[in-house]
Amino acid sequence: MAHLTATVTALQQLPNEFPAIDRIHVSDMGSSERHTTASDCFRLLLELDTIQTRWELLMRHSDATLPMDVVFGAEDEQFQPSWPSHMSPSWSSNTYAQHALDLLRHLLTEYLHWHYARCQGHSSNRLRMLLTSYEEDQALAVLLPNQQTAIVRRPIICERIDGSAEDKDSTNPKPDATLRLELRLDGSDVVTATVQLKPALVVKDVPFPAPDFGACRVLSEYVSTAQQAIETYANTFKDRLVQRRKYITAFLSRYHSALLEYDVKDYAFIAFLFQHGGFYATLKIELPDNFPEGQPVFRFLSVYEDQDLTVLQQERVDYPYSPRWSGIEMAERAATFLPSAMLNFRALHKGQG
Repeated sequence: MAHLTATVTALQQLPNEFPAIDRIHVSDMGSSERHTTASDCFRLLLELDTIQTRWELLMRHSDATLPMDVVFGAEDEQFQPSWPSHMSPSWSSNTYAQHALDLLRHLLTEYLHWHYARCQGHSSNRLRMLLTSYEEDQALAVLLPNQQTAIVRRPIICERIDGSAEDKDSTNPKPDATLRLELRLDGSDVVTATVQLKPALVVKDVPFPAPDFGACRVLSEYVSTAQQAIETYANTFKDRLVQRRKYITAFLSRYHSALLEYDVKDYAFIAFLFQHGGFYATLKIELPDNFPEGQPVFRFLSVYEDQDLTVLQQERVDYPYSPRWSGIEMAERAATFLPSAMLNFRALHKGQG
């Protein structure tokens, strides 16, 4: 049984090797009598974009010397892969998981090639033209979920996104984005392009504007355009994030003893508790998404003054500010405004009380 557990665990890692595969899920279906020898039957669920297909994996729990068998679903009845020539005929409890993994790698590669071959044989000139430049591209996945739609997917790795040396020099870098083209095969040849960025590049509330496919005739042309757009988007975000961090850090350094909390991920806000005599108030500095073009808001909220529990709120943006200043200079100039703003807020609170 140990060889089955190791095999199932190993198979779950396959999506990391096949960018076209969104998910692999292996579930135990119990005993099967498809063969003379009773087998443990596992269902392998493959999710490739809009395609969901199910294969059955037959593995003998009592005999690790018998290779794993694979039964394809009805939707893949035309898929007839070859047995890998390099596959060892000798299986054992020590090698079972690795042999099973190698077999599934081979079958998944063949499966993607099968979809690709079906697309190549389609009558759509636009589809065939899209594939011309990338016939030898190992990163490309072409899927034909039905006769009305073709889907082209390709990971995108950008070379000019500012980041650590580890990000840039990795021998096996992870994709920065996934390009998806959906081509209608109804004679209109309409192409819809979407680009999904990896989470680390996504800017909160600022959607990435995927370039229009337009008149691009080959896939390589659009990939180049998308790479440039991603690099511009990501580097703009990184530059803004650096300025946000410097701004927040400058306030944190100046008023660390009064700190309540701050956003350590996106540097969207920082909050303090100030007191002047018996008057206590919080200040929350909120940075807009378009900082530094957009000016931060100073939001005062009274807590109490001696026994007076009257609550007052006030927003201020009438302090020295320029988006051309560095984050540190913005914070330093705004800090000179705070003492008088605090006195003004206390006087306003007394007047209301």
